[in-house]
Amino acid sequence: ALTCGLLPALRRSQLPQGPVVLTVLSGGVHNPYEHYKNDFALKKHYSIKNAADAAGYYTDLGFDYLALRDANSNINFVHAAPGFVNT
Repeated sequence: ALTCGLLPALRRSQLPQGPVVLTVLSGGVHNPYEHYKNDFALKKHYSIKNAADAAGYYTDLGFDYLALRDANSNINFVHAAPGFVNT
């Protein structure tokens, strides 16, 4: 939702390489949520593993969708997985 709210400003950006949107939620290191077609909200198949898989999978799909839209061709979308962080 935050990224979608910022899209108008990102599209107007004058940065030479284009603006960058970075998300760090298990990009590419999770399994697809296998029940996404019949239990999108995890109401019947909730578990910690399924919740983690769904969060990463839905983020992948959402940012792929945004990146593929012609209106966002000047925006760089990066979805990374930094691994565990000791803070």
